[in-house]
Amino acid sequence: NVSALEKEFQLVRNDIIALGYANPDCGSGSCKDGITVTGDARILVDNLKYENDNVGLNNPKDDVFSFYQVGINLSAIIDENINTFVRIVNDDIIGTEFDAVEDITLGIDLAYINVKNLFDFADMRIGRQFARIGHSLALDDKVDAITFCKDIEELKFSLIFADMPGATAKNAFNLKIFDLKYDFFYNDIEFYYMQNSFAGNPGMDRTTYGLALDGDLVESVDYLFEYSQYDPDEVGVEKGKAIIGGIAWDLTDRIEIETIYAQGDEEWKPTSIYYHNRFKDMFGRMPLGTINRSAQIGVPVVDTLATGHLDGIKDMFFKLKAELTTKTDGCLLIEKVETNDSSGENVRFPNASAYRRMTFGLDHLYSPNTSFGLRYDTVEYDLNNDISNAGGWNRVRMEVNVKF
Repeated sequence: NVSALEKEFQLVRNDIIALGYANPDCGSGSCKDGITVTGDARILVDNLKYENDNVGLNNPKDDVFSFYQVGINLSAIIDENINTFVRIVNDDIIGTEFDAVEDITLGIDLAYINVKNLFDFADMRIGRQFARIGHSLALDDKVDAITFCKDIEELKFSLIFADMPGATAKNAFNLKIFDLKYDFFYNDIEFYYMQNSFAGNPGMDRTTYGLALDGDLVESVDYLFEYSQYDPDEVGVEKGKAIIGGIAWDLTDRIEIETIYAQGDEEWKPTSIYYHNRFKDMFGRMPLGTINRSAQIGVPVVDTLATGHLDGIKDMFFKLKAELTTKTDGCLLIEKVETNDSSGENVRFPNASAYRRMTFGLDHLYSPNTSFGLRYDTVEYDLNNDISNAGGWNRVRMEVNVKF
């Protein structure tokens, strides 16, 4: 337990230093005119093989995808109540091999100002920031927002006013969020309410509200639960709901198991999920036989088949994690997904296909600032027909993360 806590403490300390709050005198970063400069680099290499590789447009031809990301973090403490943070990143570079890189784009990934105790009312954060609600069912993405937070002993409430871009100006919307959290005897209770007002449809609002719970069930056993409701303000469109529940059990000081069940109606619609985020390593809904491309800062990204949503699926997930050494962890993940079309029409997502997935993984902490990861994923779809790349796929992924 002591070694595990030491490792967790070191990881948290590195994250704090990276944000520039641990040491105003720059800590491990380089300092110039009171500004802390830190950074990180990430490299992913995927070797992907389809069961029925019958599409000539697969790039690269050998099914190798490389993902690179280098970020620079700039933080500054203006005074005891004001600090700033800016992250510049070449967000998502895709190449066929290490010597053939495409779509290099440099942009501002995050940029915000924190103001503590504004007008003796609440803390404020303004700018591009991450917003996460509950267990990432409805919202877990970067937004341009003004956030107000207030703590009153065990009670914490947040107000978020954000703009979300869309594929077109008509699809963009304004987002208003009220989030209330309460710490009750080692249990966290959260209630949220979100309202989307679409730019292209004045007066048409879509609301999402939910209740999330986390806490200790018994000794060494934790639980999570969330119920969320999606209510579109449109005639003839049904409401949708999503639920998630699970437990995590520390069998020993080195072995942990976790099991989760989640489902979303065909009519359920999340507000926005960042395409790299995977709650508890769950893949969620995956269209059959395609490679999804998402975009952040205008760059197309190969996101190998995983979307992470619960739209129109039932998801059963199991994870076994073991500490092999003080620096190396291993894991086994099993996920089974079924379709869940409550309307019987299967209109919104006809490609919300059923599948079975198994993943083996190793993570090694080489040094406090450097880690390595190795994953093997195998996915088999229940539907195996003439659809392009149908049947399933296998993937070997190598990952290196460095902080500096």
